[in-house]
Amino acid sequence: MKRWLFIAMPLLATACTSSDVESGLLVTLEFDPGLASKCVQLVARVGATERRSGAIELTGFTTAPVAVARGDFPDVVTLQALGFSDPGCRTLTTPAETSLPAEGRFVKNVVATPVALRVRREVGSGEVCTNGLDDDGDQQIDCADDDCNRKPCSLGNACVVDQLCNNGACGGGTLKMCVSPPSACFTPSGNCEAPAGECKYTPRALATCDDTDPCTTSDQCDLVGQCHGSPKPCNTPPSQCFGPTGTCSVDGGCQYALAEGSVCNDGQSCTINDRCAADAGCSGVQVVCGTRECAVFASGCDGDGGCRYAPTDAGLACTGGVCNGGGNCIESFPYVPSNFTEAQIPNLPAGPTELSCGQTIIDTSTFPPTVTNWCGASAPDFGSAVINQADEQPLMLLSFRSLKVFGGSSLTLKGTRNPVLVVTGDAQLLGSVTTESGSRSCATGGGKSGAAELSNGGGGGGGFGTVGAAGGKGITNAAGGEGGGVNGEPTLVPLRGGCPGGRGGDNSTASALGGGSLQITVGGTLTVSGTVNAPGKGGAGGNGVTLGPAVAGNGGGSGGAVLLEAESIVFNNAARLTANGGGGGQAGDIAGGNGQSGQSGTTSLLVARGGTTGGAGGPGGDGAVRSVAANAGSDSGAGGGGVGVIRVNTLTGCTVDPSAILSPAPTSRQAGSGCL
Repeated sequence: MKRWLFIAMPLLATACTSSDVESGLLVTLEFDPGLASKCVQLVARVGATERRSGAIELTGFTTAPVAVARGDFPDVVTLQALGFSDPGCRTLTTPAETSLPAEGRFVKNVVATPVALRVRREVGSGEVCTNGLDDDGDQQIDCADDDCNRKPCSLGNACVVDQLCNNGACGGGTLKMCVSPPSACFTPSGNCEAPAGECKYTPRALATCDDTDPCTTSDQCDLVGQCHGSPKPCNTPPSQCFGPTGTCSVDGGCQYALAEGSVCNDGQSCTINDRCAADAGCSGVQVVCGTRECAVFASGCDGDGGCRYAPTDAGLACTGGVCNGGGNCIESFPYVPSNFTEAQIPNLPAGPTELSCGQTIIDTSTFPPTVTNWCGASAPDFGSAVINQADEQPLMLLSFRSLKVFGGSSLTLKGTRNPVLVVTGDAQLLGSVTTESGSRSCATGGGKSGAAELSNGGGGGGGFGTVGAAGGKGITNAAGGEGGGVNGEPTLVPLRGGCPGGRGGDNSTASALGGGSLQITVGGTLTVSGTVNAPGKGGAGGNGVTLGPAVAGNGGGSGGAVLLEAESIVFNNAARLTANGGGGGQAGDIAGGNGQSGQSGTTSLLVARGGTTGGAGGPGGDGAVRSVAANAGSDSGAGGGGVGVIRVNTLTGCTVDPSAILSPAPTSRQAGSGCL
């Protein structure tokens, strides 16, 4: 393989005039095969004076060019190449390996006058058995020369090594082993390619390797045997006060820029505005947590800077009221509220509550309650709490600073818990408020089911403030269900809803529920210009059956319970405060006609009609209203429900417009209050 080595050799540098070009020689050194020399120098002589080139190492080269500048040399110099046995050109090779001396002649203004020198072993110095030359001048070459017997030789296939001359011929030897791959990205053993003897190794694609770059990871070999790695990620700064990404340094470490002045978190809950400092530390401004009437500092803060307090015992006195369980001071009522204490009132919203967006629904079955259509707000602004009454029936307290239900809008309460609207200020009910919510405890107030016999008896109506009516007998005298009796406390302490009607014989429809419960406790004035209603549900009609006993109607549910208490209460002319009973369901007939269901309790003094206009089955009885008792059903028709209970407690009395309707007549703890 021919390789060129270009070495400048200014043996003596001199300045040139601007009009002359420095003349020089280009000496080509040629090297015979099999030289023992490791290094060659070019010598230029003029008489006793000589100059030498630098060391030219012989590592596979067959030729090498050397440039000689004229400097202060005369026109002609003598050139000769000398071989040395060491790479640094310090010890001449023995036997000598030189070129014959040659003349070099400088030509004016020619920069590269060529001269060729061949370096070879001195004739007669001994036979070299592998170069194809007659080295010792005996006309015998390599193995043909007796001097080479049992000496190394080569037949030109470098894949066979350790061959020896034997009786004038080269032979023997072993196959060259290829067990030194260039890197870990090649197989550990390879194949020798003749005649050059070069070992070829197969790349190990995807093998693990080391590319020696500290800034790469997961180094792998590619398809051609090169080792590559993925850039080392620098995305784990030593702290939050350094940039999120850094750069890899020569030692493989990551360096990050300081983020002085950036937002950080010093890990202290009671500091705010935390920032990074020049020393990469993080610190903030300490928050001072003051004292509160109904809470004590709990030695920590919520988030970054919000002081954490633990409530003091509920019921302790505070400025203008008592402490509640939420650590706030609740304004005292001017009277003792029913069914709860001021200490049990949940935290109040920041401002007034106004409902003016159509129907709003609060479901007390969940805690916190589920609210639908809170007038554009994503969450309600009232507080809520659940407490148990003496009879274990739970109350759900909903707290307000003030409450206004606009005309044309409504508030409906549903669910299993008895709702209490607690208003520390004034309340105005200009629209409608209806309760279907509340638990019922009706061991004696529920209507009884009618007999399921050949003709089926009607279900009895539920009772509460007044008795429910009985269901009608079947046409073959199957007993109708008895109406529920008067039950519960007229004070509505504890608070609960009305009682259900009984089922008619063979009627699979659910019993009609009694009206829900509702307590509204107001610290100031309660003004009612709309409707507050706890209606009993109408009983379901019976299905008609062809050629068989008709299904009897279900009894109507009783009216529910409404407890209003305030410092003063005003019922304007359009006010309707009602808890009327539901009508009983009509029986089906034997010709297949279905009976009509009874009406739910009304918001007037008109009774809720029992079913009468369906099939030809017996009619249901009407529900009760103020001064009108519930009616019994006939011919398998169901009885109507009784009225519920209304309680009105005031401190200074009521103002009731003559056109206002209160049904049934309320009870009150203050005789002569004007509320009755």
